Formats: sequence, structure tokens, C-alpha cells
Amino acid sequence: MSESLLDKIQLEPRQAFRSKSGAVLRGIRSDESIYISLNEVYFSYFGSLESDEKKHLMMELRILCLKGSVDFTFKDESNKTRVISLNSNSPELMIVPPGIWFKYKGLEDENIIVNFSNILHNENEIVRKI
Repeated sequence: MSESLLDKIQLEPRQAFRSKSGAVLRGIRSDESIYISLNEVYFSYFGSLESDEKKHLMMELRILCLKGSVDFTFKDESNKTRVISLNSNSPELMIVPPGIWFKYKGLEDENIIVNFSNILHNENEIVRKI
């Protein structure tokens, strides 16, 4: 049986450094094996909504939840699904290879995620389900 693309989604724990004045969350370092050449970093702010389903044909996502909680639902071409929850209380960097359908749902009133992208945003490499 061949491996599903869903099995290639990785979760990498992130370290938060706390002090009396707040906290610093490390997103990604260039000396980590999961590092990619960054071409764009963008932030998404949203409430308790569900996104439309889409897939990237070339972009490899590296997503970190900075605030709130977000459920991501992934689907491969055989309609197998996988749900991954990210939240700001136990930060993990989620690495998603291209070619996987996904949508996300904010579970809090305020949610913020950041994506460290290997390519510049390009609408032509995104397939959307309408």
C-alpha cells in the first residue's frame, strides 16, 4: 500500500521562552533540518470561521498558531482525511507538502496563524473548491 500524502504532514514542537515581561516564541531557524528558503511570511487573522477548501500545487506550508486554536482538515486524492489542531498554548510548527486539499476552522474569537512559505504567493498555483 502506498503512503498517503497525509502521512507526510509533520509537526515540530516550538520553544517559547518566558520571562516576567512576556514570552518569545521561536518560529524557525536556518540551522534546523526543517528550514526551507523563505520567500514570504504572511499572517492570517480570523475569528470562529471555516475557510474554503483549497490546495497548493507548489507551496510547502510551514504554519504556526500565534493566538487562539485552529483545526485543520486535510484530504488526499482518495478522500482519506486527517485533522490536526494547532493552538498557541502548546505551539507546534506544521509542515504541509504541496498537493493536499485542506481547510481550517478557527475555534476562538481571535486566531492568528503565520505561514513561512517557500515561494511567493501566486494565485495560479492554488486550486480552490467552490
